This record gives sequence, structure tokens and C-alpha cells, in this order.
Amino acid sequence: MKKKLVAVICLVAMLLTSVAASVIPASAADSDWIDRDPVDNVDYSFAVLGDIQTITYSDTKLGTKYLSNTITWLLDNKESRNIQYVFGLGDTVETLTTYPESFRNPLEWDVASAQFNRLNGTINYSVVRGNHDDEAGYHEHICTKEYKSQMDGFFFDPSKPVTLGNSMSNSYRKIEIGNHKYLMLNLDFRATPEVINWANDVIYKNYQYKVIVSIHAYLDSKGALYQDKIGSSNVDDTVLEWLSFDGEYLWDNLFSRHDNVFMVLCGHVGITDPIIQTRTGNDGNEVIEILVDPQSYDKKDPSGFLLMLNFTEGGSKIEFEYFSPTKGKYFKSKNQISMTLPDGLLPEYVSTPVSVETEGTTEPLTTESVDTAEDTAGASVEKKENPYVSVIGISLVLSVVVVAVIVCLIIMRSKKKE
Repeated sequence: MKKKLVAVICLVAMLLTSVAASVIPASAADSDWIDRDPVDNVDYSFAVLGDIQTITYSDTKLGTKYLSNTITWLLDNKESRNIQYVFGLGDTVETLTTYPESFRNPLEWDVASAQFNRLNGTINYSVVRGNHDDEAGYHEHICTKEYKSQMDGFFFDPSKPVTLGNSMSNSYRKIEIGNHKYLMLNLDFRATPEVINWANDVIYKNYQYKVIVSIHAYLDSKGALYQDKIGSSNVDDTVLEWLSFDGEYLWDNLFSRHDNVFMVLCGHVGITDPIIQTRTGNDGNEVIEILVDPQSYDKKDPSGFLLMLNFTEGGSKIEFEYFSPTKGKYFKSKNQISMTLPDGLLPEYVSTPVSVETEGTTEPLTTESVDTAEDTAGASVEKKENPYVSVIGISLVLSVVVVAVIVCLIIMRSKKKE
């Protein structure tokens, strides 16, 4: 009887061990970091920095050089890659809003801004504000005169003091690369209905430009529209309506309404692998949506990730590279993908202006509207499946099969002895 009990305990231990092993992300394995040849024959490229809060924290507290290495790589490869723009997706710092006062470290802003300032006058860039970025620190360290000089327009909030920072939380920059025209629209994570109206107007008036929007939160970890519609402010502990945290609101009232919205970039949700997908707008146009946020991976293995959007074949194809300049390696083969753009997505394609009524179309959300909101209608999303779900399922099935076989053998052996 004792032997049987020991056997059962061992089987249970094996099952638990197997399940535990199955839920450890495959990203923890060194085999996920690969060597490969960089993309060549690049016509021009854009760089995307997902939430860098973890490496900023590390560089500040431990003296590491993850962010510095990334900026150095961008500067060193500016000419060979024809890097035209760098997008910072918010949560530039870690401790300035979500941590208790005694743990907050303002030096994080000094470290981060010193690196972004290296781009001034060399590579155009923008940095939107995330929920970890306190307003005062963002305005002081990011919204400098040099930063403002890059922008072609901005939203001014008359309810706030007349400061440089007030003008830079929501801004846009127009660039032309040969016959390719882009408008980079940068939105604050607390975009108000007035900001949404302003953004509608900017996109409408610049219909000949393909618009790339950078905003901190828009998609969730499954590629669906983010649904945190009401949140508690980390800065002043008041309850606010975070319109920029409501992906459905942003899609319905801004992104889906213009056929020249080319791409939306976002972070906020920590994921191991970037999400790259498309969603169909009101006019049948496809909008590329990208979520990149390596903060969770960086917490266990600080790496300093960079997502490169390399435009090749005359700008008709995007070749994505996801890698760490510090490690000098690429992260997973499946993240090194390419996308051939249909005619409606080609950057040189000129959209047809549509009548957009920006007044009265973006009413503030109420608690009632949050509770009764339905899923976005008519949106076609190419969702990426969680890479660990199938692994967990297979592992559980195999564990159950092994346990069943061993139990049967024990029973058969016991019967023979009897």
C-alpha cells in the first residue's frame, strides 16, 4: 500500500512539474535569440521604441547602457538604413507615477532625455506620454525647444498654463521621402474630446499625406481594441476618463474615419512578441496596427528591444526586424516578417478627402456608455494567437496520458500479485 501511495505522489509531482514547465515562456530560452543577415536594399526606414521604462530604470539605478546602445545603433545606421523617424511609445520612465513617493527617482528623466537629445538635428523623432510618465517631468525633459522645433503643429489646451509642455503633448510632423508623404501624429495618453476633434481636423486637411499615429495605449495583448475606459489617475489620484485608453472610442471616432490613416503604433501592454495586424476602416481601407512593448521581457532579461520598419522595393514592402542592439541578435524568427502593401496602403497613394464633422462627434464617455458599449462593428482584425496556449495544451494532454498509462501499469501489476 505504501509503495502505491509513493507512486501516486510521484505521478502527481511529475504532472505538476510538466505543467509548470509548459507555462514558462519560450522567450526565456537562449535559442530565441538568433543570428541573421540584416535587411538590405532599404529605401528608407522608421524605428519604434516600445515602452522603455524597464531599461531606463536599469540604466539609472545600475548604470547599464541599454538605451544608450540603442540610440548609438540608430545614429550609426542612419545613413545605411536611411532612418527617417524614431517613435517613442510612452512609459519612458518607470517610477515617477505608479510608485510610492519614496521610491520615485526623477533621475530617470535625466537618463532618458539625455539619450533622446542625441537625436536632435540628426534623426526626427517623437515621444508620446504614457501612464508612467508624470506630466511635469515629461514637459521639462522631453518638450524642449529643440523638440518643438521639429514639429509642424500641435494642440494647445487653453485650460492649462501657457507653457512649452502644454503645446507638445499632442503634435504632428510632416515629412517627405522622395514622393512618399507622411504625417506623424503623436497623441497623449489622456487625449480629450477636444484633442480628438483637433486630430480629425489635422488628418482631414492633410489628406494627401499617409498618417502614422503613435499613442501609448490602443490594443490589448490579443490584438483587440483596448477596453480600459475608466481609470484612476496615477498622478493626482482622481478618477478620469482616459479616452486614449479606450481603443474602441479611438477607432470609431478617429482612426476608422479617414482612408489616409496608414498605421497606428502603440504600447502599454507588455508582450513578448510584437503584434502586427490590419483592421478595415470605414472606406474599406486597411490600417496597419502595431503593438510593441517589451517591458515584461526586459524585467527578467534586460535587452533593449528595437523594432525596425524597413521599406523596400520602392516603398511597396515593409520588412520588420525585432532585435536588441545590445545583444547584437534578433529575437525569434517569427518576428522577422515582411508585408507587401496593397495599392490602398502604398505611401504614395493619395486618398480622397471626405467630409468630416469634427464638432460634436466626440462626446466624453459616461459610465453608462462604458457599461453598454458593444464590440467594434465591421472591423477585420488579423489576430495573433498566444504562442504559449498550444504548448500548454499539448503539455497537459501528454501529462495526462503518461499518468494514465503508469496508473494502468500499477493496477495491472497489483492484480498479478493478487
